[in-house]
Amino acid sequence: THEELGEWAITINPFDVDATADALHKALLMDPVERHARAEKMRAVVQQNDVARWISAQLQDIRDLIEPLAARQPEVSREEALVAGEGTI
Repeated sequence: THEELGEWAITINPFDVDATADALHKALLMDPVERHARAEKMRAVVQQNDVARWISAQLQDIRDLIEPLAARQPEVSREEALVAGEGTI
């Protein structure tokens, strides 16, 4: 993401055609030493934040959203659920 790679990446709005062209131009003209250094930094970020870490963070974000909602839901007994659903679950 931009937050993770923005310091080293040339970030753009993909819907901005002119900015995309400018970014490509900048990248093509970039000094090879700078290009290599940026690539190494981005590669390190990607290696540290592999797919396992990414999916774990996504699942934790979901848990963080669900737990407060679940805490607000009143406990309903099986009998109350049956009455509310007229005998069907």
